Amino acid sequence: DILNNNTIRSMQWLLSILVAVALATQQAAARSSSARMGTCLETGGLDNGTLVLECTGIVDGSEITTILTELGATEVESISISESPELTSMPDGVFGDTAVHHLSFYDTGLQSLSASVFTSPTAESLQSLYIKRCPDFTKLESSLIGGLSGLERLYLSFSGLTELSDPLPATGLQYIDLTHNKIVTIADDYFIAAEALNIVLLGFNNFSSDSVCCSTQTFTAPDGDLYLDFGYNALSAGLLGFVFPSAAPRELILSGNNIEYLNETTYAPLMDQMGSQYTDAYILLDSNPLQCGCDLSWVVDEPNRHMLKNALCINGQIVDNLSSEDFEDCP
Repeated sequence: DILNNNTIRSMQWLLSILVAVALATQQAAARSSSARMGTCLETGGLDNGTLVLECTGIVDGSEITTILTELGATEVESISISESPELTSMPDGVFGDTAVHHLSFYDTGLQSLSASVFTSPTAESLQSLYIKRCPDFTKLESSLIGGLSGLERLYLSFSGLTELSDPLPATGLQYIDLTHNKIVTIADDYFIAAEALNIVLLGFNNFSSDSVCCSTQTFTAPDGDLYLDFGYNALSAGLLGFVFPSAAPRELILSGNNIEYLNETTYAPLMDQMGSQYTDAYILLDSNPLQCGCDLSWVVDEPNRHMLKNALCINGQIVDNLSSEDFEDCP
């Protein structure tokens, strides 16, 4: 009898667990199915602001509104929308009164994103915005950045940007990643109003020395540290004519371009400026077809030549090791 009673109690306990799991699954499924075409899976806690929504197959942005309304969510740690090629836009006020800290779009058909998409609770709380592998997204509007008062980090990569024509507004943005687009041109002083910005990634685009020639870019570079990446573009003469009237880069990445000649009039003034502002500044030049002919003889007496990192001549010589003997046959 005792054994039977224990068995019965064990079965009752197991049954209660199964019922609870079934109910939880049913509720989660109900929330997932509330997105008419897509599915949103949730993790984290609704009550303590750690809720995470991972949504796929979204067709209409209003599906996100429905999910948030059904959840009664006032704060969400992050919302990720991926594998949604039919999603081309987001409706105004889509997040309602929900504070969202991190928002991501991956592999979507998103074409644009305007400030009106975000109501005050989201605009003030959003810290990072990811737009990645969205090939139809072709323009970054300054009004969007200006409307997101809490934004610190912007990732807009592997998408369809071709130009940076609309200068950034006053913003607390600290980090911007615009790599792996098709950007050719950049407006003068594009970054001047973004006074907190100290990491700028522009690698893997279509910048040429002609397209950036004579462009003026002003950075405040808080804490004296500006990281500027122009790696793997089509620069043939570096940042020819690129002027930094305020803070120069502390770390300038020019790897993987088409740079054949290190022209003294281009590099010496920039290196002097970098050297006057920082003690450990450098220009990274690996994977460039440097000719290292007589035109490079100036580096022998250049006090800041140590800044030219990983600069390798096509004949195998290292630029930083060149001496006057290497140019003794030059006129």
